[in-house]
Amino acid sequence: MVDIDGTLATETDEAFGVLQNKPESGEHASLAPMGKMKGIAGAAISAKARLKVASGGFLITATSGSGCCGKNMNVSVGSGDIFTFVGNFINASTNFDQQ
Repeated sequence: MVDIDGTLATETDEAFGVLQNKPESGEHASLAPMGKMKGIAGAAISAKARLKVASGGFLITATSGSGCCGKNMNVSVGSGDIFTFVGNFINASTNFDQQ
């Protein structure tokens, strides 16, 4: 997950999207702000769970009162697993309880 200034996002309301390429220094980065994407689980995540960004740019299960940036499309995944999710970083800072 990438912040608006191009650094690693450490929470949902900072995240601007998912990096889609591996740019070298001075090259442009390609970001996906919404759609079907891949992420890395920062902890165990249940099937169909809503997601938020954690430190290190990992995704974890969103809890009541937190922002939500997507939904797990897989069966349950473990910490460190690469998995598919539907992301929406445009409205990611919206409180979980309002969705």
